[in-house]
Amino acid sequence: MDPSNFGSFSSGGNSGGANGINVPNNGVTSGADPTVNSSQVNPGQAQGFVGAQPVRPAQPVVSGSTQQPRTVQSPMQQPMQFQPQMMTSGTEDVILGSGAEPKKSRKGLIVGIVLAMLVLVGVGILVAFSMGNMNGVSKEKGEQNFNIFANYILYEKTDDAQDLETEDTGQYALKGLAFYEHDKAKEFYALAMKYWNSFVYTYPEQDDNVSNKINEVGNELTFLERFADNGLISNDRILEIYYNGDEDTVIEEYAKYYADFRQDAEVFSDFMTIQDTYIGNIVQLLDLYSQEGCIVDAKEDAKCVEEKQLMNNEFYIDVVNVGRETAQYVSNVENKLVDDVIELNTLITKEGGNEK
Repeated sequence: MDPSNFGSFSSGGNSGGANGINVPNNGVTSGADPTVNSSQVNPGQAQGFVGAQPVRPAQPVVSGSTQQPRTVQSPMQQPMQFQPQMMTSGTEDVILGSGAEPKKSRKGLIVGIVLAMLVLVGVGILVAFSMGNMNGVSKEKGEQNFNIFANYILYEKTDDAQDLETEDTGQYALKGLAFYEHDKAKEFYALAMKYWNSFVYTYPEQDDNVSNKINEVGNELTFLERFADNGLISNDRILEIYYNGDEDTVIEEYAKYYADFRQDAEVFSDFMTIQDTYIGNIVQLLDLYSQEGCIVDAKEDAKCVEEKQLMNNEFYIDVVNVGRETAQYVSNVENKLVDDVIELNTLITKEGGNEK
């Protein structure tokens, strides 16, 4: 898109992409709760029938004796008595047959707790060791993923994990791509974001400088991807909204269109400062067009604008200048992305101890 077309509604200027409003908008808790199965000894309960005394044989009855014969009970008729017996163990006295339970020993419980603690310590050491190995693997994988991303951004190479070469600065791929080649930019930045996410999710950054630079590159890449997806709200669309509504309607639709660009990151806020200036100027220009009768059926009457020399008006000139500023800004973001990717490569190389 030619930035000189900004301000010319009949040319559909300020497209920069989309031509309509498309709002995209550890400790390990071991199961070793020692169910301390302290093996309790539960001796079998011996039953003895005690008290069944032998019975003296019946005395014969002497003739003429006045002594009455004694009534003798059969042993089967003798009542049996059950008496508890005492058994002495090595530790405690247990009464057998009395129904009393032996006291639980604490020795097994203490042993179980000690074993459980040893198990937990062992598991903790194992987990720490494993995580250390995982971090090493992740960092190596993360560096490979960064190379894939960087080679794509700088040279448009796909799936190339070779170390980045940054000497041939004249061959870098990003040269006004996002603003001037909308269709290609959408595909380019979609894949670039995929490569970037693969890097970020696998690289365990440690150094603050690396972390800060990762955030910076991420913001720039996100901005360029959104710009490639949305582009700028077209002048034709703004004119249509104005014609069918008023200034407030234009401002409302403008706010919706750029909602995803209202971010705290500097790359977004600086862009929106330019766009806020642009929309203010274009509303005033449309007011002038309306007063001069140069809007017909929601379209700019180019002949009217030319005849009344409205292109020399300050509002028209401001709209054109801000439009060009937008094109330059997006191009600058792409250039800065290239520089930051090269700088991040240097930081990662130093952090990995591979500096040549």
